[in-house]
Amino acid sequence: MNEFSISRDITQPWPAEVLTAASAFRQGDIVAQPPFFYAANSEYPVWGFTKEAAEAGDDRELLEIHEDDRPEFGIITTQSCDLTEEGAAKPKKPWLQVAPLVDARVLGHGLARDVAKGKVKYLFLVPAPDLAGEWVADLRIEVPLEKSWLVGRTPMRGFPSLEEYQQFTRRLGQLRARAAIESGVCMDLWSDLRTCLTRAGSEDPDVLDGVGRVMLRVIGERANPSAVQLVVVTAADLPNDAVKTIFERWYDDFIKFAFERGVALLPISYQPRFTPDEYERLVMLDLDDLSPDDT
Repeated sequence: MNEFSISRDITQPWPAEVLTAASAFRQGDIVAQPPFFYAANSEYPVWGFTKEAAEAGDDRELLEIHEDDRPEFGIITTQSCDLTEEGAAKPKKPWLQVAPLVDARVLGHGLARDVAKGKVKYLFLVPAPDLAGEWVADLRIEVPLEKSWLVGRTPMRGFPSLEEYQQFTRRLGQLRARAAIESGVCMDLWSDLRTCLTRAGSEDPDVLDGVGRVMLRVIGERANPSAVQLVVVTAADLPNDAVKTIFERWYDDFIKFAFERGVALLPISYQPRFTPDEYERLVMLDLDDLSPDDT
């Protein structure tokens, strides 16, 4: 029997230096020169570094970027309470997660503009007051580091205010809380809407600026709903005419498709806000794919 257990192998008590170091950091703080590693199959490379390693004859499953090429900085994504475990008689969480920071200048103009507007959910603008230049957290990967790695390191601020730290926390929560869209009419709806919004954004990059989120209300089972409704979260009480025209045209085109599949497409709801209970019942539709493909 494989007796692997993280809990069984945690050294107790932890070195005081580790506890002191961890207590100095919080979620959203920046660390310098974090390691960057991941597992891959070199026979079927997806990322450029994997392909380069495979072409060089490196067929290792675990790949690590050399310290000269790894991200210059990383940002802590672990919740502050999990990071410090303050008050815990016996800490039980020996690792923290760090996402890479990238220089905003490496982003294409269109993508940088959308990141600044908060339109790309997996990229987050980090003011980094202790660093020069503009930085962006890439939340597509998080590298696990043992907390002992923090010993001897000094935290750098990712954000100048508590509110901005909290905004980063909310973004991380949104990424983890997204419900999957089931196959069927819900997936068809999002695919069709995404095409419509992408076309509108290519004609006028600023036309959707007043749209905060696009949500889906599903009546019945998600895999086989009886009715669905698009909920457009707007910055104002009512959307501007251009935004409303885009969504209403999509609605007029898709309603027949939904009807033919036995699903009622309810009129679009435009809401500047909703209650936490309402939010829990809605499915957030991802707008990342609407951004220019210039990463």
